[in-house]
Amino acid sequence: MSISKSPQSSDKAAEPPFNSRHERLEIADTSQHAPKRVRLNLKFRMRPGDDDEPQDWWFASTAIPLIAATSGPLANVMSIAALITPWRAKYEAGFVGLDTHAIGYSDPRWCIALNVASLVCGFTGNIFLLFNFTMRIRYIVALPMTIILWYFATGIVS
Repeated sequence: MSISKSPQSSDKAAEPPFNSRHERLEIADTSQHAPKRVRLNLKFRMRPGDDDEPQDWWFASTAIPLIAATSGPLANVMSIAALITPWRAKYEAGFVGLDTHAIGYSDPRWCIALNVASLVCGFTGNIFLLFNFTMRIRYIVALPMTIILWYFATGIVS
């Protein structure tokens, strides 16, 4: 069998009308042993540079989710690292800058609380993303919540 495209047919009464975006494929049986060939001629149309369609939503629909997708998981990792390891240290007088001779001490409670809040926001954003992928929550609800929570997590940890 081979498939070939025919934009118009000679029998117009029996054929449904097709516009320029939809094209009809005809299937013709040439031989039982012949390999199947598919030949499609798809047209890709770019937007013209002088069109009047709005482009205001590009930043909201592309840039903001990309920035959140980059910084949100990084904020989660930083929160986990900040909760596991004390980041403050006291260096001995003769060994300033050498971490092997530094004595670490715990972070204040307010700093730990901020790291926990950042981790909770990031984890909740990941849960919304998971629910979006498993179709438990609608896309229109889950995606903005994921983006907002990831921004909160990034803002808290930074």
